Amino acid sequence: MRYVITLTLCAAFLTALPSLAVVKLASLFGDNMVLQRDAAVAVWGTAEAGEKILVTVGRQAVQGVTGADGRWSVRLAPLPATGQAFDLTVAGANTLVLHNVLAGDVWLCSGQSNMQKPLGLNPPQPPVDNYAQEIATANYPQIRLFDVRPAQALTPQESCSGQWDVCSPQTVGHFSAAAYFFARQLVQENGVPIGLITATLGGTPAQMWTSIPVLKQVPTFRGIAEQGEGLAAFAKTPKAYPIGTSELSTFAGQYKQQWWAAHDPGLQPGREWCGPDFDDSGWPTRKEPSNLWQFTGLPDFEGLMWYRKTVTVPAEWAGKNLRFSCSGYSQEASFYFNGVNIDAQRVSKQSAVFDLPAVLVKPGKNVLAIRVIGVNGGGGLVGNPAAMYLATAEDATVSIPLAGPWQYHPGITLGLGDALPLTSALPATLYHAMIHPLAPYTLKGVLWYQGESDMTGGRHQYYREVLTALIADWRRLFGRPDLPFLLVQLPNIGTPDPFPTGYAPYAAVREAQLDVALHTPRTALVVTIDIGGPDIHPGNKQDVGKRLALAAQGMVYGKPLEYSSPYFAGATVEGEKLRLHFLHTAGKLVTRDGGPLTGFAIAGADGQFVLADAVIDGETVLVSSPKVAKPVKVHYAMRHCPVCNLYNAVGLPASPFRSECAETIAAPPTAKTVAR
Repeated sequence: MRYVITLTLCAAFLTALPSLAVVKLASLFGDNMVLQRDAAVAVWGTAEAGEKILVTVGRQAVQGVTGADGRWSVRLAPLPATGQAFDLTVAGANTLVLHNVLAGDVWLCSGQSNMQKPLGLNPPQPPVDNYAQEIATANYPQIRLFDVRPAQALTPQESCSGQWDVCSPQTVGHFSAAAYFFARQLVQENGVPIGLITATLGGTPAQMWTSIPVLKQVPTFRGIAEQGEGLAAFAKTPKAYPIGTSELSTFAGQYKQQWWAAHDPGLQPGREWCGPDFDDSGWPTRKEPSNLWQFTGLPDFEGLMWYRKTVTVPAEWAGKNLRFSCSGYSQEASFYFNGVNIDAQRVSKQSAVFDLPAVLVKPGKNVLAIRVIGVNGGGGLVGNPAAMYLATAEDATVSIPLAGPWQYHPGITLGLGDALPLTSALPATLYHAMIHPLAPYTLKGVLWYQGESDMTGGRHQYYREVLTALIADWRRLFGRPDLPFLLVQLPNIGTPDPFPTGYAPYAAVREAQLDVALHTPRTALVVTIDIGGPDIHPGNKQDVGKRLALAAQGMVYGKPLEYSSPYFAGATVEGEKLRLHFLHTAGKLVTRDGGPLTGFAIAGADGQFVLADAVIDGETVLVSSPKVAKPVKVHYAMRHCPVCNLYNAVGLPASPFRSECAETIAAPPTAKTVAR
């Protein structure tokens, strides 16, 4: 056996130790784990301050001393890859022995539901293609998985929950399908053990996986990060919360309401904007109810808006209970009558009816006020105008219509990066609970499959910034400025759309992913525009894993092969045609089925795009249309589910692109760059 425990060393060491506190290892260390080969592996844990720790593997014994904070850490000399399991021993006041350990390559696999999607039948659905046979044949004891149990925290955590499992038909059902197929391909080709650490959670934007200090350095996320800090101080909860518990949502809701109230000039004592005597003569008017602000003349407004309307109440209604019907509101609102709050904060509703007690009602002038909060494209008074009225509680058939002019005035206008965090997307909470506890475990690289949740709420506009920040953040955390990142570009989704351009948030996220890959050293992009489907969770994870493995072989392991999809590299004008140039063609461009080339649109100086005739010419593509005499722009596959079929010679699909972004997504200089 290559590795044996050096008992004499351990015994001699232990005889010199006094009786001290229990020695513990960090969460990631356990039976069946994989240690990174050919690297100075970090091993760490806790014990009593000043306690000597001895870590032993085979003939290697490394000593450390626990610091005043109760933490200890050592680094092992590099271990060669081995398929033969060994033990790792940690000795202090007590002795820990970890069994069935391998040395190989360790990959951190993270993101949202498409990385989380298990090989078995558990959600998210639909199932992975051919899952039953894949599970039955998953006899790969050289593949090990540590699945981090999903949790959130408002401050960085030192530990997480999970265990190492050996890959077998009995265990592989809960493995991330994409990560498993990636590992299987590498084990088959390289013969080196693979350790997978999966930290995933469906429906999560990138801001949740990035630390607060780094988010604060990104202008569009500065305000969100500051609110995350404020929430942590408000809640005073340093622990991690398993996903599904309500405490964090409760804290976030309370904090947001406190923040809005503290910053709202309309609630300042002595001059409340809801009061009947407040001078609103300078306020403009809007016809309400209408629609969300972004569709009704306030396209860029996010924040808090006040509305006021003076209502003349008949003398015979004085002293009676009244009923106020509001047609609807988005996203949150509170309501006032003659300066009195008649209902606490409510969340978006199509209609609501409020009782007004008789003591508040007076004949003649009365004032209704509505305070509306909206962020991320929400906000406004909405619904059926007929449902906006005032009536007596006894007889709603006689009413005063309230639809029409309302005076309005912004209370809080949120600028770039000022938006408050949504309760379901608290910044850095997954980073704190699921990524921070993993460092400084020694890694080979990272697989990142995420972006679907950054398509909503306008976040696609800033995905480039936050993904770039996340990569730098994790590299700093793990102490690896060159830590490889393999990025999965979002696949096609929905119903096939033959027109290849237009507004499409999914396409915008794909473009951002391409931009990040081409501008960030030691990253590779895995294009999946051809292996999606109608569901957001496509079942073909086999090809995702194979393409990830191919990218790893080329960029990380340095094998002389073409591992990248074709990237647009510029265009030249040839009469009424554009000749498009590409990198990573592997010698030539082809179509998937040998049929006509699809997926291109061109435009002239007027910017009006039309479908283009496209023909492959070696490593270039010629595009034209009789409708465009002088083409200056070209788009390819810029839709949610584009109909496109351009590939390189090794069968990798071309990434979607827009030519006007060529300068911002400048491609590397050679087609076979192994490391950038």
